[in-house]
Amino acid sequence: MISLRYMGSAVLLVFFLLSIARCVNGASDISITPVAVSSGSMSRYQGIVVDSIEIENRNIFDADSGQYHHFVFRLANKLHYKTRTNVIRREILVKVGEPFSPELAAETARNLRQRLSIFDAWVEPQMLANGHLLVRVVTIDEWSLSGGLDLNREGNETQYRLVATEKNLLGNNQFLSMEYFVEPSDEDYVVARFMDARFFGAPCAVEVGYGDDPLGKFHRVSFGHPFYNLSQAYSFDITITGTSGRREIHSNSSLIGRSNSEGDQFGIRGSYRIGSYYRKLQINPQYIYRYERTFDRTVLRVSPNDTLLAEAGFPADSMYHQVGLSVRLANLDFITLRQVDGFGYTEDFVLGQALRVGFARALTGKFRDYVFDLFDVGFSQGFHHGPNLAFLTYYRALWFREDRNIRRMARLGLNYYYAATDFLTIATRGRYMSDSKASSAESVVVGGRGEIRGFDETFKTGDRKAVFNLEGRFYPNVKILSVLFAPVLFADVARSWKTGEKVGLKDFYMSGGIGLRIAFERSSKNRLLRIDAAYSDKNGWQLSIGVDQYFKAQHDSFLLTTR
Repeated sequence: MISLRYMGSAVLLVFFLLSIARCVNGASDISITPVAVSSGSMSRYQGIVVDSIEIENRNIFDADSGQYHHFVFRLANKLHYKTRTNVIRREILVKVGEPFSPELAAETARNLRQRLSIFDAWVEPQMLANGHLLVRVVTIDEWSLSGGLDLNREGNETQYRLVATEKNLLGNNQFLSMEYFVEPSDEDYVVARFMDARFFGAPCAVEVGYGDDPLGKFHRVSFGHPFYNLSQAYSFDITITGTSGRREIHSNSSLIGRSNSEGDQFGIRGSYRIGSYYRKLQINPQYIYRYERTFDRTVLRVSPNDTLLAEAGFPADSMYHQVGLSVRLANLDFITLRQVDGFGYTEDFVLGQALRVGFARALTGKFRDYVFDLFDVGFSQGFHHGPNLAFLTYYRALWFREDRNIRRMARLGLNYYYAATDFLTIATRGRYMSDSKASSAESVVVGGRGEIRGFDETFKTGDRKAVFNLEGRFYPNVKILSVLFAPVLFADVARSWKTGEKVGLKDFYMSGGIGLRIAFERSSKNRLLRIDAAYSDKNGWQLSIGVDQYFKAQHDSFLLTTR
């Protein structure tokens, strides 16, 4: 449990990180506060007719420069399939013969960075002698093929994975992956995926997936017409999924029940939106057919309380049609920064406000009666001012039938980042979640996977939880060839509890420690290797190894999306 000694350490860590940020910023002769890249710098070209568009598609490394004048980089360029020019061209929103729009130029660069296997992209307008405009679209590829042995250790469990992934198959921006997971205490399994955002150049997306994880087998096929740009009025997708696998029920760290399930799901979702370029009203109808059957229910503990919890946690068989409609209002803004979640590359964030309200009714198999109603509401706000970046999100959902509550769920999240220098980013995350079910099942879990390092994957259960994470992410610009290294200091605090249970500060659990982030420049820019050594009073020193930051801004701003 958290002690005054650790509380003081956490406070000192905050002041220490802030002091470093102020000192480094004050000592710098040049302002290195991350500056938003916007369409403002291109506003002087507003309305000038576009004469021609030129695509400059650069390879991963500039082997002629001193920094990358090494056979390793030249070999990487030769082995890499550059993104095809036609793949880049279909994302360009600026049109020949039309007036130049700074907003469309900025959106073009943003879409290229987010949707393609591109390290960076930007647009360079240039005046011609005839008074018209040459628009040059510049892209830099990134290394897209990865493979080998991955080691992942979360929640005090180690997982090995053999992986082969290609994010830009033959330069066509197609994703193909094959993963083989080696489980020390369970069955090994395979996960394979193929995705194409523009299926052979057509304005439709296709995804095919398969996995035989004993805890969650699935096969999925999805086809649709997603939103490709802010001016697009509609989108839709159709998804067919089959699932099966073993479900486990825990009471704190103890396994108290196990069951097997199988099911199918078919869904059709659509979206239609109106409004100005940045302000949108979006209407989302949907239909979902869901079938699930549970069998082989087993209670593993004999105590009466554990037996009741296990039986409450077993899902009931179900088969229903869910028809719903949601409305989303969004006032969007966009910003690009560096060294918030990543290493030096351009990171895109969606700011502004978004409000979502939805209602759905689940009907019986023959549409003669209804099973439950679902009402949900969500709000999200993104802020940016100087070196400060923050995202606030709130979501609440209620499942009910007439005047009887079946389930109530709420999530509240706040991410805050202070990036005053290019040497240090202070990253914090706070989350609160409650999930109350009529069955009294304890479905809220706190553990070492993504919440509190140095603890078991399933450490404490209940129907609500609170999590706080603090990281000091240092960027000393230490690089060996194209491999970047950066240290981290962190502290995690978390707790889950049951309704009516009294909880004070002394009841929270805490860990803290040091870590290392390793990134391969211009290779899988959104992924990095994370190694953390966490210490807690309960477990001593524990090692946590994974891919990606322990928490990211993009993961928690779920309502602020243009897709």
